[in-house]
Amino acid sequence: MTAVNELPSEVLLIIFQLLYDGSRSPRSDVSEVKAATYGEEYSEYDRRNSSLWRWNDEHVTPPTLFPYAVSNVCTRWRDITTAVPAFWTRVVFCIDSLSDLTPSLVRHCFERSQAQPIQVCVTRMRKSPDENVARDAAEERAKVRMIVEHLLPHLERCESICFNLVYRSSILSACGMLGGEAPNLRALTLNSRVTDTTEEVRGLETLDCPQLTHLEVDAHTLLQTHRALCSWALLNDMDRAPFSLAVSHCKAARNEDNILISRLLAFLGDCYGIRVLSIKDISLQQTGYTLDDGPIFLPDLRELHLEGLEGDALSELFENIQMQPEKVTISRCEFLGRWPEPIRSSSLTLANIDDASEILCFFENSRWYGTSLTFQRCLGCSDELILELMTSNRPYFPRELHISECPPVHPETLKRIVNTRRQHQHPDALTALTVVSPGVPAPQGLEDWMAERNPLVFRWDSAPSIVSFGTGHREIDEADYRNYIGRDPLPLNQDEESDGE
Repeated sequence: MTAVNELPSEVLLIIFQLLYDGSRSPRSDVSEVKAATYGEEYSEYDRRNSSLWRWNDEHVTPPTLFPYAVSNVCTRWRDITTAVPAFWTRVVFCIDSLSDLTPSLVRHCFERSQAQPIQVCVTRMRKSPDENVARDAAEERAKVRMIVEHLLPHLERCESICFNLVYRSSILSACGMLGGEAPNLRALTLNSRVTDTTEEVRGLETLDCPQLTHLEVDAHTLLQTHRALCSWALLNDMDRAPFSLAVSHCKAARNEDNILISRLLAFLGDCYGIRVLSIKDISLQQTGYTLDDGPIFLPDLRELHLEGLEGDALSELFENIQMQPEKVTISRCEFLGRWPEPIRSSSLTLANIDDASEILCFFENSRWYGTSLTFQRCLGCSDELILELMTSNRPYFPRELHISECPPVHPETLKRIVNTRRQHQHPDALTALTVVSPGVPAPQGLEDWMAERNPLVFRWDSAPSIVSFGTGHREIDEADYRNYIGRDPLPLNQDEESDGE
């Protein structure tokens, strides 16, 4: 048997190519023109073509990440991988796990991809601050400045830039240096967890990225930009569709430094073209605020994701924003305050909510109605709760129920829901029922019983669920996972499509 180190370089290259292929997915935004250009089998075209293929959604921090794990084995393997520029189009710097992060190393990481489009991620393994905050923040800022210095000559090639760091001061350092033409930049993430400074953001006004479709920043930076940098191209063109905006991680040491909900609403009122809006882990000063001129209007909003909001911030947002998104996700939020209007959305996902009484309170106050209801990793999702929601005399009943990685649901509970909803007093019969319980097979006979209840579509899945915004485990970091490049553009509704024709 031939040892691995005795394999010819040509064979090793084939193996590395297969590893690379496994890290790629077809771009879902490939146009019909490209499909026609490359023929019906364009999806089998060379996966090194970034116009047709994209990097998978996967965490960039594990030590097994391709090609870094392979290139670190030995000098020979590094030489083989370095000869293929496409392998290096995902440039990742995990700055607290690289003891030898030198200017030379950073420069080589950018140069290995040669002229190909690149995606850049600067992140950390440890997302919590060190005991010595001042020293930790200073070290992080120094590394960020070094990386940005070597990134700038390659700015025109960047499709996405992600700074997913601990300290806001590091984000301000990056903002102060970023500038120039970025014609291919589609996603920009400026994410931090510790508001070690509330200083004004400086710079970025010269960053020209007309193709940007995703922006994630902390709330202080976003609102300061809105107020002081009105000429910033990123904000001026935000009303073009589609556009997704994520506002995250703003919890100042002093309550008076937290964000006034009125300021956030005022900003959103100027961004009526947003298709996806995410608000995560922001401490809002709750004032019982109501807009004098009535609620702001977000007519194009298709997805709303809210996570980690405390007190009555959630209800105040719904009270002051007129919208009807297709999908709403609420994770780790408190359900206080008044709800003058029902929540209207086709789909609702509640995630990481542990108290059943809070879930019941939410439905009683929000009066949500829609077609699809999902519980994801909710410890409060018990048999009693599900029966109360799905079989009691309520005015609206979702036609689809999805229970994912929650406490085990008894088969008799599922049967009772189906039978009750099929009765005359519940004309909205259940059409889809899904249970995701990793490692747990479906109870014997349950799938056969469900199959007899047409038109019900029943699925019991023993595999882990796919992570989406706010629905993963609390330690899962979205910015290290999500790849926004090459996704389907969010569609307009039918009326808007017909108006454009």
